[in-house]
Amino acid sequence: MSEGKNTKKKKRKNSNYRPVYKYVDLDRLCRKTLCDYRNAPAPRQEMGESEKVDRNLYETGVSFCVTAGIITPEEKEQLFEGKNHVPMSSREVAEFSGIPAYQVEKNLFAFKAEKPEDYVRASMIRLALCDIINTIIHSVGEEKELHIDSEEMERAAGYINFCSATGVITEEQGVTIYMQLKQKKTLDFPFISSLTGLSTDALKQIAGV
Repeated sequence: MSEGKNTKKKKRKNSNYRPVYKYVDLDRLCRKTLCDYRNAPAPRQEMGESEKVDRNLYETGVSFCVTAGIITPEEKEQLFEGKNHVPMSSREVAEFSGIPAYQVEKNLFAFKAEKPEDYVRASMIRLALCDIINTIIHSVGEEKELHIDSEEMERAAGYINFCSATGVITEEQGVTIYMQLKQKKTLDFPFISSLTGLSTDALKQIAGV
């Protein structure tokens, strides 16, 4: 009988458990994610984990953050250049991300826009991804076919993976972007508008069209 009670208590405890999320702005979340990338264990070849894939994910994540203005080129050089899998302490992560150390150690993080400027900043970060993907598409010659192992697709997958991991875009949006790239279809203004929340007129003005 006591065994049944213990089982019941255990189930109740598990059913009441909820992950605790700390909502932060997208810049801080991306900076924290870069630290997570750097702190991740090195790939284990015996488990089939690829060093090439791991390096690509790290380098494209760092590159995206520079392009989107999330980190400076100086921060890239000082904190991330050649430092994949070189662990950072909670204090270092806190100083770099702007998230208090006790939250870095205890909480999960997600993006939540709380002020109008948060929405605008998120739109610009998403726009940076679209610009990167369109640049990759434009760099591919008409005669070249894009396959999963091509350099362009691997780089794009790295950018999309980072943006999905941070919540810049949803996984579904990431798949759509990837398929557009595979077909070498430029992300047009209506698609970018749906992704960023910016009007097509605003996008044309930004693009100087």
